[in-house]
Parts: sequence; C-alpha cells; structure tokens
Amino acid sequence: MTSSILPVPVRRITLYTCGVGYFERSGEIEGNAQFTFHFPVGQVNDVLSSLVLVDSGGGTIQPVTYGAQDPVGRSLRAFSVNLSDNPSRRDLLNRMRGASVRVSTHNGAQPITGIVLGVETNTVTLQDGIGTTDVDILNLLCGAALQSVRMEHVAAIDIEDQALAEDLRLALAALGKSRDSDKRPLTLSFEGEGLRHVAIGYLTETPAWQTSYRIVIPEAQSVEETGAQVKTALIQGWAIVQNTSQNDWSDVALTLVSGRPISFVQDLYTPLYIHRPTIAPRFQTAPTPQTYGSNLAAVERGISDDVQSLGVASAAAPAGSGVANVRQRKIAGDSSHGQDKLERNFARGLITAEEFQAQTAHGAQLGDALFSYAIETPVTVSREESAMIPFLLGETSVTPVSVYNEAVQSDHPLLGVSLTNTTGVHLMGGPITMFTGGQDGAIAYVGEALIDDTEPDQRRIITYAVDLAIEVASEAPEFTTLTVGFAIADGVVKVLERRTRVTKYRIRNHDAAGRSLLIEHRPSAADWKLVEPAKPDERTAKFLRFKRDINPRASEIFTVREQYDHWQSIALTDPNEARLSWILEHGSVTDKQKSAIEAVLAGRRAIAAIEQRMEIVRQKLESINKQQERIRQNMSALDKQSDLYRRYVGQLFTQETEIEGLDAQLREDENALQTHQPQLSLLIAGLEM
Repeated sequence: MTSSILPVPVRRITLYTCGVGYFERSGEIEGNAQFTFHFPVGQVNDVLSSLVLVDSGGGTIQPVTYGAQDPVGRSLRAFSVNLSDNPSRRDLLNRMRGASVRVSTHNGAQPITGIVLGVETNTVTLQDGIGTTDVDILNLLCGAALQSVRMEHVAAIDIEDQALAEDLRLALAALGKSRDSDKRPLTLSFEGEGLRHVAIGYLTETPAWQTSYRIVIPEAQSVEETGAQVKTALIQGWAIVQNTSQNDWSDVALTLVSGRPISFVQDLYTPLYIHRPTIAPRFQTAPTPQTYGSNLAAVERGISDDVQSLGVASAAAPAGSGVANVRQRKIAGDSSHGQDKLERNFARGLITAEEFQAQTAHGAQLGDALFSYAIETPVTVSREESAMIPFLLGETSVTPVSVYNEAVQSDHPLLGVSLTNTTGVHLMGGPITMFTGGQDGAIAYVGEALIDDTEPDQRRIITYAVDLAIEVASEAPEFTTLTVGFAIADGVVKVLERRTRVTKYRIRNHDAAGRSLLIEHRPSAADWKLVEPAKPDERTAKFLRFKRDINPRASEIFTVREQYDHWQSIALTDPNEARLSWILEHGSVTDKQKSAIEAVLAGRRAIAAIEQRMEIVRQKLESINKQQERIRQNMSALDKQSDLYRRYVGQLFTQETEIEGLDAQLREDENALQTHQPQLSLLIAGLEM
C-alpha cells in the first residue's frame, strides 16, 4: 500500500558544517508498507549514496525504486521511432515506413488506408507555367496499388498500428518527463507482519549551520585593577540554521555537528554507459605445420590443476546470500570509531534510532574530528524559514590582554582577552560580539571578534577593538655580520659567520591603569636562533609571542635579538685571492693562522708571477714565429743575390738568437714552477688549525 499521510515523519535532523544534513524519519507501520518521497533532482545523488533503512520488527526491506535518469536522447533512441532530433513530418513518416496508416485530406474525400512507403520530394511546374517548386509526396501501398498524396493536402494521419502508436505516446511522455527537472520520486517498500517500528535515514544537501557568540566581560571595579587579572565571563552561543527542505520541521530533535568531514557528490543517478570496443568475428583456420625448439631447462616444474590454488574457492559466495534484511548483516573486523561506527551499527540494526541519537548528543565527541551539540528542546522551523537557536550558555575564563602585531596595526595594539574554554564543550569557530557588564546589570557593546575552533581547556586570543591607550613603534631591524670562528683543514679555510638581527619595540602606556601586552614577533627563519630574550612566552605556527606587563603611564624599549651562524668554506687553491685577504683583515684569526695564510698567499703569488712570465714568453715566441713565416714567404720570390734577400737573412739570424734566449727563459720558469707547485701543495696539505 501507499500511505496518503506518511506515518514516518522527520523525527531527527543532524546538520553538518560541510553542507549536508542527516534526516531521520521513523514511525510505526503494520504489514506491508510502501512510501514515496519526492526529492529535488540535485539531492537525488546524496540520497542514493547515503540511504539507510531499518525495520526493527523483523520485516524485509525491498529494493528502492526511482525514475531512471537516462539522457533523454538515449531514452528516445530506445523507441521504435526516434524523436530525439525533433524530426519534421516528412522525416517522421520516413521513419514509419511499413506502418499501416489512414490518411485524411483537406478536400473531404474518402480517407486513404495503406502502408507507408515513404515521402519523396518532386520538382513540379507552377500553375502559371513560369518557375518550379519542390513538393513532398507521401507514397502509400494500398492493396496492390501504389497511391501518392501531396503532403500539403494531408489533413490528418491516423496510425492503425496500435503498438507503434503506443510507442510514440511513450516517447512523447519521456520528452515531457525530461522537462520536469524539479523533483524525482523515490519509492521505499517494507514487507512484514504485524505492528513494528521502521526508520529511514538519508543525507541531503543543506546550508551549513553557523555559530555566533556573545561574551559579557565584567567591568573593572577600580582603576588599580590591571588587565592581567583573570575574570569569569558569560558566554552564550547561537546556531543559525535554514530550512530549505520541502517539509516543515515540526518538533524535531536537532543535532548540530561541527568539524570538517570530507563530503562530496558522486553522480549515481545518471546511468553510466561504458564504451565497449567492436570486435570483428573470428574464424578458425586450419593449423599450419609447426616446429619446436629443444628443451633448454634440465627440469621443468609441473603446473597444478588444483582450482583452489588459483584462489577460485575463496571467491565463492556465502550460503544464503541475496536480498536480506539489513539488520541481519554483520561485517567482521569492524574497527571504525566515533560517528562512522554509530552510523554503521544503526544501519545494521544493532542499535535503535534512539540509542544512535543518545550516543551522538549532548556535546559528544564524534571520532577524532567532529563534535556535536544536541538541542534539548524540540525544534520547529517552517519550510523556507530560518531560525537562530541557542545551544550554549555558560561561563568561561578570560584575561584582558592587548596584542601588538606590526602587520595588523603598526602604531597601536588590539584590545582583547585571552580566553580559556572552560565550558566543557567544543566551541565551533564563528563571530563573537563583545560586551562589558556593570554591577547594575547593564551591558555595553565594546566590539566584535572572531574565534577559531576551540577545544575544551584550549586557550585562544581574541581581539575586538584598537587599544588607543598604548602606542607601539616597531623599528626597522638592524642586521650585522661578524666572523666568529676560523679553521683550516684539508686545504680548506672554514669561516664561521654570525648574522644578527635586532628588532626594537618602543612601548608607551598613556593609561592610568596597567596593561598586559602581548607582542607577536615574526621570526626571521626556521634556522635562526632566538638569543634575547632566551625564549618566547608563547609560540604559534607563525609568530613568537612575548608578554610585557606595562605599568601605568610608563614606557619601555623591548629588544628581540636573533642570530644565525653560517659556516663558509674557501679552498686555499681558490684563485680568488681577495676572499682570503678579506679574512686576514676582518676575521678573528690568530697570528699563527695569519702567518700560515700569508705563506700560502706568498707561494700562490710566486707561482702566479712565474706563470705570468711564461705566458709573456709564449706570446713573444708566437709573434716571432709569425714574422719568420712572413719573411720566408717573401724570400721565396726574391733573387738570393739581392740586397733585400740578404737583409731578410740578417733578420732571421737575429730572431733565431732571440728565440734561443726565450726558450732558455721558458725552461727556467718551467723548472721553477715544478719546484714551487709541490712546495705549495705540501704547505697547504700540512695546514691543520
């Protein structure tokens, strides 16, 4: 049966901050029952992926049916006459070839009954004899005769083939249904006997619920009361929810879950067609003679024919498999936690809907990532309406503090509080409106703030106004670099450079009351070390925090010193002599180290001078050789008895003498180089300081 008034109204709703809501319907049914729900098309995929049905009375859950979401073009191609491309009357009749029809014409003549052969286009001459036109002609087989009717004369065509006519009506109905893109029906069926309890749960897309808080801080009782005193503040939390569903929420048990569960939409509604390749038919041909190579292995292992060795036996279906009652299903080895485990137990019927809700309510922790708030009073929200629901009222611990961050406000800190979540429940992130309360009960607005997700006993800094009573100026950092270490080993000079960054904060308190100031300082880099102060009071992912208690009408300079030690290696054989010379002038080197480096530099300079002389000699020899080549070319064209020829001979004689001297000098420098280079290498290798 299908109930006109559903006995399974919405009883419980769980809203998540990831944009989905869990709706649970429950009630009593008797015997067989069938329910049809209508969901917007955009929510069908969520329902299909999350639907949970429980029959607590031992009934059987039947398959869930819903309207197919086949692409309309593909659906229309399934009918005997394809309407997917909006065919014209001519094309439609051509697709109906072979169908029996009765054609009525405009002139009122006797209808023509026949079988459609097709529609052809003929060119005819106009009545005035001038020009031609194309006309469509319907050809029918009437008994043994062929009869033609001009389409312009056709008034009506009755399809006498009832099967074809019904197929056309179904195709048109499919077209009409495709235009109804608003809602889709989903039918649930339960089979069983007697009165019993059933529950239906599903996820759908919903607006993410949001939080807003109000905090009332007691006013200071005297001017001597400093901002560092711990106070007890009143905190009130409100949840903002929107009912965008198709039904009113009437006295539902509402649970709000915070956290960031992974949620996505997968299209399960639209049929998925997998492309399959087309394979040509295979024909067996007679085998051709084969030759076989010899066996190269001494022993071959046999192949077992045991089916179980291939794993087939382990794939056998368990006895009694098939459509079964959901609550009878049991999954071994379930080690899930939190909400996942509760939902699985609920789906299997291992716990009732009431037990499920009881275990996830009243500020319970769901696994490691979610936290829920159960609204104790049943909630009523009409469809297309929103509501602001109080979910938290308690006390929390706050300590007034001013927070300075140069990137946020360069001249003043922000006034705020250090809040410790003593409510005992998780506070989901959201906006906070801050008030102060006097002894007379009146409250005053002082600003607004934001808070991130805060666990019980976790501390958060929240700021809500600019503290104009305190001025802070952050000076530009000063950077210095000093050489503080020096070593020589394996022919390498290692220099320890210390880079220092000094940041100064100038603080002035103009108020008659003291202030607790928290300075947020962004460290230089991960490998820099804090030197002054020795350690921060707090450390966040991005900042170092330093706490300063500023006396009334007082000022101070707070200094943050950071340093970074970096070893720099310079090979003694490095041709860049300037780097070693700079170390001698600016580095912290001992006299022994200085003498050793100077000896290395002297040896390198001596070798460099020899190499420079040798290069000059080689250039001179190359120049003389070019001159001699030119002279010999000129001499080949002259008479040996001529004056010019004799002059060239004299030049060659002089150059040969010069070449002998240059060769001797080059050999001398090469010998000197062979002496100095090993000496320098031994000197460098022997240095260990």
